[in-house]
Amino acid sequence: MVDTGESGDGLWLLMTAVSGQDLTHSAQNRTEFVRIYAQGLERLHALDPRSCPFDHSIDQRLADAQARADAGLVDETDFGPDQQGWSAAAVLDWLHHNKPASSGSIVTHGDPSAPNILASEGRFSGMVDLARLGVADLWQDLAIACRSIQHNIGADYVAPFLESYGAEWDETRYRYYNALDNLF
Repeated sequence: MVDTGESGDGLWLLMTAVSGQDLTHSAQNRTEFVRIYAQGLERLHALDPRSCPFDHSIDQRLADAQARADAGLVDETDFGPDQQGWSAAAVLDWLHHNKPASSGSIVTHGDPSAPNILASEGRFSGMVDLARLGVADLWQDLAIACRSIQHNIGADYVAPFLESYGAEWDETRYRYYNALDNLF
């Protein structure tokens, strides 16, 4: 950490550079891409959630999403295919009526898409864009990672990613957390 501060828009943190390039630069080597992705999330998820001060539980995320919707900050034209054409209010209503049971809380990135995962020399080197970091359900991260894998290297690589990470596919949580992500 180099410096921290506060501006009219919020808090900021300046850190030294992390070596490497975002994971999309490794997309040509799909096996490496999957391995690095899993390695990065495993390292983050191994952190002690008791040391993380940010609550990103479903209830807190729904409250944050409601506040964003009320403030007009949700881009309804950018919803994923399952909610295309829906309003933010309709997505929120669906989320409230389809909350999955918690599978435990870990430290999550919140938006672990491939451009936010860094790699150097074939290995995980760091993460960027940690504004949504917080304690949440594992599938908060796995849903976005699986969606990003589908987008960047193809759906056939989701299963190898989950196997490398040590998780099993959960369609309910995948759909839920991708719907929630529409509001952020």
